[in-house]
Amino acid sequence: MTHTRDSKTTMLVAIAIIIGLILVTAVAVAIALPSLRGARMKSNEASAIASLRAINSAQAAFAANCGNGMFAATLAGLAAPAAGASAGFVSPELGSDPATRSGYTIRLIAPAAANAPRACNGAEVAGAYFAAAEPVTLGSTGAQFFATNQGDTIYQSPLPIDVSLTGPPPNAAAIQ
Repeated sequence: MTHTRDSKTTMLVAIAIIIGLILVTAVAVAIALPSLRGARMKSNEASAIASLRAINSAQAAFAANCGNGMFAATLAGLAAPAAGASAGFVSPELGSDPATRSGYTIRLIAPAAANAPRACNGAEVAGAYFAAAEPVTLGSTGAQFFATNQGDTIYQSPLPIDVSLTGPPPNAAAIQ
């Protein structure tokens, strides 16, 4: 089979168009990836803030209904249901020490109160708590660190937040 000059030219033009489409697609993907990564990090950060809010609400309910005015010393204790109840004070996905959720590691720091009776669900209790949310991979799963304590305020910082059982942490700004 012989090829004419026109069929060779048509084939070269078709190949050039295909290569052009591949290049345009590659450029579009390269432009879109940072935006998608940024959107995913913002979503993870919103989830971390929501987790800390859930811990604050759960600790308030625990103290009022189960802890004799004291807080749960662990996330597992906060997730344990009271006698006769079907659910704990916080969702099971936050019920491990530490918990990992949406690209963030959630930790609860609460020194157990000496000689205090256990809560109605058998959990150790504490007079104060500090909860922190740290990105699993800084710059990939999140760009900010978040924390809270029994003051019910959420704090953020681009660096790990110093533990503060009472009052605002010295190296973080209040956001809510």
